[in-house]
Amino acid sequence: MKKHVVSLLVIGAAVVTAAPAVGAAPACQPGQTPGAAPLYCVPASTPETATAASRGTSKALSKLKLSQLQAKQRVSLPVVFAAPGTLTVTVSARLGGRTVVIGRATATSTNAGAATVKLVLSKAGRAALKQHQGALTLSVSATFKPADGGVTTKATSKTKLR
Repeated sequence: MKKHVVSLLVIGAAVVTAAPAVGAAPACQPGQTPGAAPLYCVPASTPETATAASRGTSKALSKLKLSQLQAKQRVSLPVVFAAPGTLTVTVSARLGGRTVVIGRATATSTNAGAATVKLVLSKAGRAALKQHQGALTLSVSATFKPADGGVTTKATSKTKLR
């Protein structure tokens, strides 16, 4: 009886060593992460780029006064790319019961690092800003699409201009 138990353990050990262990990561290429099952790899998503861009853009916009933004047609904003890809930033505001797109910016980076996006104010956005008086809450939405084909991520933050 011991012989059968020993032979089953050896066969079981051989099977376990040949198959990947549950939860073990396969050998993925750089820029990829293990998928849900340990049999394939997927491109790594970088949600930190969209989140950082949204927060960074909000912070840069909050340093401006409403009167300064009203006088400009475009605003340069600093962003940091965590990975190569395309970043799209949309700034909108709720005015008179409707949402008005104040401006949009798109930047593409071939490597990770700091960059600048130019927020171009829309005609409707400029008109809405000129008519508005008092404090204004802006919603900043950032969408990041990695160059390696990873998952597109989106983040939103708000800032108030006075």
